[in-house]
Amino acid sequence: LAAWQAGRSEQAWNILMGTVLENMYRGICPGNVGMTLGFCPYRGECIRDFGDTIGIMSRTLVEGLFGIVPDAIAGEVTIRPGWPADWEHASFKHPSIRYRFDRDERTDRYVIKPAFPTPMSVNLVVAARGTGVTATVNGKPVSVENVADSIGAPRIRVQAEPEEQLQIVLNWQGDAPAAVEAPATVCAGDPLEVAIGRAELREIADPQKALAESKPGAHGFAAVAAAEPGHKTLFARVSQGDWIWWMPVEFEVRPALEIVTGYDGRQTPRHAPGQLRFRIRNNTENTIRGPVAVHVGAWQGKLDVELPANGESAELTVAPHNLLPGRHDVMIEGGGRTGAGVVVNWGATVDPAACVAVDLAPAFNDCVSKIFAPGKYTAPELPPVSLGIPDSGVGHWCRKDAYKHVNINPAGLLDRARKQGDKLTLPAGVPFHVATAAGAPNIAFVSQWKTFPEAITVPLSGRARHVYLLMAGSTHHMQSRFENGEVTVVYADGSEERLALRNPETWWPIERDYFIDDYAFRVNAARPPRVRLDNGDVYFDQTHYTRSRSVESHQISGGAATVLDLPLDPARELKELKLHATANEVVIGLMAVTLAE
Repeated sequence: LAAWQAGRSEQAWNILMGTVLENMYRGICPGNVGMTLGFCPYRGECIRDFGDTIGIMSRTLVEGLFGIVPDAIAGEVTIRPGWPADWEHASFKHPSIRYRFDRDERTDRYVIKPAFPTPMSVNLVVAARGTGVTATVNGKPVSVENVADSIGAPRIRVQAEPEEQLQIVLNWQGDAPAAVEAPATVCAGDPLEVAIGRAELREIADPQKALAESKPGAHGFAAVAAAEPGHKTLFARVSQGDWIWWMPVEFEVRPALEIVTGYDGRQTPRHAPGQLRFRIRNNTENTIRGPVAVHVGAWQGKLDVELPANGESAELTVAPHNLLPGRHDVMIEGGGRTGAGVVVNWGATVDPAACVAVDLAPAFNDCVSKIFAPGKYTAPELPPVSLGIPDSGVGHWCRKDAYKHVNINPAGLLDRARKQGDKLTLPAGVPFHVATAAGAPNIAFVSQWKTFPEAITVPLSGRARHVYLLMAGSTHHMQSRFENGEVTVVYADGSEERLALRNPETWWPIERDYFIDDYAFRVNAARPPRVRLDNGDVYFDQTHYTRSRSVESHQISGGAATVLDLPLDPARELKELKLHATANEVVIGLMAVTLAE
């Protein structure tokens, strides 16, 4: 429905037909309008003819496909058909209105019979099929209005006064409206050529700042793609014949070279110590041959590779000196192009004697076991929403008692650390100092909830090559795919290193694991190591949860902390570490911090 409302009729039709075919024809109940499809890993195809789904399906067909939007207060009904452009016949019947559409070559005919309790005028809005048109209503010529803010295609509006029956006939003349021609992908900093056929360019709107510069022409424009990668949409306001409209120009900006690792979030990468493994993707139109420079921190090396145009290398291995476990920023240079990416290896090791624990005791403000205490989160009062979080900080609108089914118990972790001198040592050798005193605070929480501060600052000193973080907290469905918070390490000279805490790439919930597959729940990032709170075990894959359809799905008995890390510049003096919660309803906690020198 949203796609139809935005004028993206072809996209809307494809989405609708995909779900209709899957649900009504391929599913287990013919003609069903279900809540979910068979692709859902939790519920499968669930709930026959669900009322919520029937409601939005009906509205999508009426308002989207057939485009009927009544406004009784204004005394008018708009008909804006959204069916595919190649349809030649269509009809709609409802107690309040019926109409039929027929096409004969370049003539379109609409027969409309309103039956509302109060007579209403009719606004017919249709996509233009030519550069000009003549229109009649019940045989009488009428004027045609150009919908100047139309997006995707030129549209016209024909207005008709209330009648028992209306026959609106459109006779199209001239060429079909022009379509945009633009590359699907472009490298950051490279030229971008956009053509708009016979249409004339009037202006360019670039809300995403996708262009670094542009040079308009009569029938298109030349530009330079902005440096920020991602999918972009800008808009060209064009005119052709009698019409003015906005053309969306869609493309993806990619770096010329990029690091490819194949991480999918289900396993923590653990390769041979001292090694980083990755591939290089060449997004340019030219093959790059010869040495490629590789930079990992202060280490530099070279790889003699051939990078095919719009292709990838075989897997490559570099062995930087004294490699630490965790994530590493890798930069590559070759053929006059550069690229960067993060490569992870938790199979590398560090000497615990080269690590220093940061004192967090002054910042501790709670016990990790009390994160989901009932009545804990009551301010600020957010506007009521259907997926609002209960005051325990866990659950949703129909599971206010979810805290009863969530067991956060760090007894095993604390006992193990207590026996080792208040330390927990990872398999990679990283030692964490854990507060083990019975009943004493053992975590520093931050949150947008007023229960905790929004941010905390921890003093640092000396120099380090890496910082390791033992963290635990909450996140929910509503915080998926965007930043929940951030960790920032500040140097004495004011410069910073930043780790974004993003669900699901770098921020995981304390009470459960994510479900990850290659479809709706895909994660293009390395899985971080996790630490079971009930026994102190470190695990690296999706094996410690129970999959079910209930609130306990993927739940971890006792809960789990997450190990995160951030490379640092050893040449700079450290000043402080900042932890900041940026998303509503999320609690972010810091249990231990270790610097590797």
